Amino acid sequence: MARATTAKKERPVGVNPKNVQAFDRLAFLHQASILMSTVRYEQKEKEQTKHKAVLKWKGDPAGTVLGPARYFNNNMKQITSRLVMRLDPSVKRFVCKRCETPLLPAITSSTRVKSKPVVTAVTTSMNEYEAEPTWTTSDNFGSSFYDQNLASSSTFDPFYGDVSNSKQQQEPLQDEFKAEPMTVKVDDAQKSPDGAFITFRVFTMTNLEIYSQDKRPVRRRFRDFLWLHNALTIEFPACVIPPLPEKHRMKYVKGDRFNPMFIEQRRLGIARHPLLQSSTYTRIFLESTDFKQDKSIQSKNAPNHNSVFGSFFKTYAKVKKPDEKFVEMKESIDKFGDNLNIVEKLYSRIGKRQQELEANYGHFAGSIRGLSALESNVDQPLRQFAEATESYVDALKEMRKQEDLLFLNDVHELLNYCNAAKDKLAERDQKQVDFEDMSTSLQAIMLEKERILHPNKGSANMNISEFMTDKMNDHNRARNERLFRLDTKIKELEENVAKANDDNNSYSSQMIKEYDIFQRAREIELKQGLTAYADCHIDFYKKIKEDPFLFKEEDNISHDSLFEQPPTTRAELWGYYLYYNGNNGYTIYSYMPIILQYLAYRGGFNPDTPTVRGCDLQDTFKPCNVNWIHSPNGIPVQSMLLYVQAIAFSIQFLLFTTFSSLADYGQWNRYILLAATIIGCIFQALPILLVNDDGTHWNYMMGIMSIALISYGASLVFYSAAFPNLSDNLPIVRQSKYDESLTTEEKDGVTEKWRNHISAISTTFSNIGYLVTSGVLSGVSFLPWEGKYDFPEGVMHVLGNAPLYNYVGTVVCAGYWAINALPYFWLTPKGRRGPPLPANANHFTIGWKSILEALREARKLRYLFMYIFAYFMFSDAVSTIGQMTTIIQGELTGFSAQQITIFNLVTAITSIMGCLFFLWISKKFQIRTKTSLLIIVGLTGLVPVWGCFGIRFDNFGIKTHRELWVLNIWQGLFTAPIWAWQQTMLAELVPKGKENLFFGLFGVVNKASSWIGPVVIAAITQSTSNIWNGWPFILGLFIIATIIICCIDVDKAKLELVEYAKTD
Repeated sequence: MARATTAKKERPVGVNPKNVQAFDRLAFLHQASILMSTVRYEQKEKEQTKHKAVLKWKGDPAGTVLGPARYFNNNMKQITSRLVMRLDPSVKRFVCKRCETPLLPAITSSTRVKSKPVVTAVTTSMNEYEAEPTWTTSDNFGSSFYDQNLASSSTFDPFYGDVSNSKQQQEPLQDEFKAEPMTVKVDDAQKSPDGAFITFRVFTMTNLEIYSQDKRPVRRRFRDFLWLHNALTIEFPACVIPPLPEKHRMKYVKGDRFNPMFIEQRRLGIARHPLLQSSTYTRIFLESTDFKQDKSIQSKNAPNHNSVFGSFFKTYAKVKKPDEKFVEMKESIDKFGDNLNIVEKLYSRIGKRQQELEANYGHFAGSIRGLSALESNVDQPLRQFAEATESYVDALKEMRKQEDLLFLNDVHELLNYCNAAKDKLAERDQKQVDFEDMSTSLQAIMLEKERILHPNKGSANMNISEFMTDKMNDHNRARNERLFRLDTKIKELEENVAKANDDNNSYSSQMIKEYDIFQRAREIELKQGLTAYADCHIDFYKKIKEDPFLFKEEDNISHDSLFEQPPTTRAELWGYYLYYNGNNGYTIYSYMPIILQYLAYRGGFNPDTPTVRGCDLQDTFKPCNVNWIHSPNGIPVQSMLLYVQAIAFSIQFLLFTTFSSLADYGQWNRYILLAATIIGCIFQALPILLVNDDGTHWNYMMGIMSIALISYGASLVFYSAAFPNLSDNLPIVRQSKYDESLTTEEKDGVTEKWRNHISAISTTFSNIGYLVTSGVLSGVSFLPWEGKYDFPEGVMHVLGNAPLYNYVGTVVCAGYWAINALPYFWLTPKGRRGPPLPANANHFTIGWKSILEALREARKLRYLFMYIFAYFMFSDAVSTIGQMTTIIQGELTGFSAQQITIFNLVTAITSIMGCLFFLWISKKFQIRTKTSLLIIVGLTGLVPVWGCFGIRFDNFGIKTHRELWVLNIWQGLFTAPIWAWQQTMLAELVPKGKENLFFGLFGVVNKASSWIGPVVIAAITQSTSNIWNGWPFILGLFIIATIIICCIDVDKAKLELVEYAKTD
């Protein structure tokens, strides 16, 4: 009992490394002993039974064991005794000191001795021993169990797994383990309403059966990616899960972890893994519409993958007999990681030198600028050279930034992937170490059992004290108790060792597959990173030569054979921009309507007192009518203003239908635009003649304004008709047309890009002109005007509050237009013309014939005419909004020209911001023209929604000064860009060579629709005496237009253009 008590306090056998080494040698000697007792020296083919790894032994007859084998066994017994004596005292009690053969643990019949082919080893399957051991108190206690263990132990090597499994591991990756085609797109990052987090749209395309066929995108946030990573790690402990940046080398991850490249790497790693892509967690992540609920149901705590002896063996010892396959894997991954580290260091070194180069170039450009100020005779070339150098520096910075984002991040991702793979290899090694340690512990317990079963085999070498102690103890009772405990523990250990062996084999098998996936993944990602690096440099060189005027056409390319127009010059393009800068429509939408409204109020009458001429200018909400044809009581001034707009647009419709197609032939486009410009400038200045009128001649002002509106509309139509011709003849666009290395889609992309560019820049210049005009006139409005006008009480005595200011403002606008229009007509090349007028054509009928010809193409160009109809709707709505807000602003401000000018200044500033913002957004995120147009139309459509509230409320619904500020800002940001994008959208849908025909039709539709809104609103106002009742009609126009634009498929429309060109 004392000995048993002492054994409980002793340390486990496998703790001391020396003991482990001794047991290792004992195991080897035991195996050799068994082999030498069963060998026969003859070559014989191995015959395999139904148990894969058990070799059937046809043993030697009794008494035929060879002499050398006996001699070898005797020597090994002596060596074993010495080894046992070298063990720690705490271990000796577990080992028989004079046992003839150290015992080894028996596991399963699926193990066998690993020997050379010349040796035929024999074993008996565990299945043959069906009888359970019989527990008795005799000397043969537990002998049956011992025999069973001894039989199995002859084939077991604690440091090797199943040979059949290892063979399977060496086979190449089977087809059934390869990933199915799966596409996962992660895009459209959006902030939450409160800005607390960012969500991404996730869209999956796959034929895997576990996924739904209903392809609907879902939205996920970053912590959902973390959940998926952790869930997959738990479900597949042997798989290399694509790591998250926080796991390794977080200091290298630059920028925002929510950038699209980070998310892209996450989804690629999952989509190309055969196990991960078919996981329930992955399916929930990619498809669940109730993700929060589903993931809470599926979530589980991580199971404890540690061995049951994890607390027993707290060391991370090296594998005693490492597998060469895994050693080679680790060496390959280590070498790849080292190479990546070298690449990273080289890139960092290059980046530092590039930063120094950028700084030097920047200083150089500054020095050249300073030199240009000293050398006045070469000032222009030096400044151009400095600008080019600065552009080069900006391109270098952008290239380095993109390299960091696209290439360097890929390198870091690969390093993370290497670390994850090495972690899994280390876990596999730990599995084998656990198995080896448990086997060693089991071997020690088996040795202790052997000593108990055969206590007298080693008595010859006992000293007198040990002999007396053994005799004094009650051997039978102590032995039975200890054997019972040891057998229970052996059984438990056998099960655990077998389980550890199976885990190790399965882990190793999966690791081989994971390594194959890793090899393919690193090849894909490395190729991706190097491609991104090359693309950054290609984009850099493209960018530094992206100036549309840097390309020179080949000398052997004939203008007549390839291009019918001369190339667009820089001067011509700037002239085109300046024309729109002057023709900004400032006075058309501000001063002239205010002058007409002011004169109508002075010459009108209140319906309650029709005999008294003149309305109350201090209270503009009181009714005020003017005489009108076939209206004895007159009509409201608001209706009159809208009818004037409708009449002007109706006349424009007739004139444009008659003369618009002339722009296609000869230089008629230039001549008509010149005539419209001259007439427009003159009639915009003519209101100065009515500066002292008392309202009697308000109808004269109505005629002047009508002609000014017609000429202004004509200038816009023929100005827009010149836009595609100008854009398509930029040298960079012409170069792309005969570049055989570009595909048709790439050529169309170049054309669309520069059309968008010129359209947006020209619209921006119009807004700049609007800003300059309003800025100058706003400053002038604050000039003191004391004693020169009888100002009402409480009104500042400044020029902006005097009626004279409106007349001065319209003259300034007319002069500004004329000055800015001259460069365009002066700088346009003489060769900028169309074909001659056909011999049998008539100038007055060709326009109508062209319109009919265009309408006949409706079936062939379905999407073009759908867009024209949608434009009919939203163009009328937008123009009517402008007219209504002008009238409402005049009434709310008491016809204060100063206040209206300040509002116009705000609109001008926000218009520039809006155009540049949408242009930047479309280029940055590659947003197509249709999408941009839909966004702009939708945001502009919110104005009539807002105005509808004014029908019922007196303090909301564009009825206060504060709302006028918001309205002008809103219109500048979101309404001004609509004219640029509606023009570009049309240019994409118009057949080549028919630009003027369809742009003319476009202008006709514009003018044909522009009178409908004013007429309807005027009629509503005339019957209800409330202009706010017209807002629902405008809202309906926006809704119809938006639905039609959504139905337009631009890609199919381009196919229609190709078919149209073939049949034309």
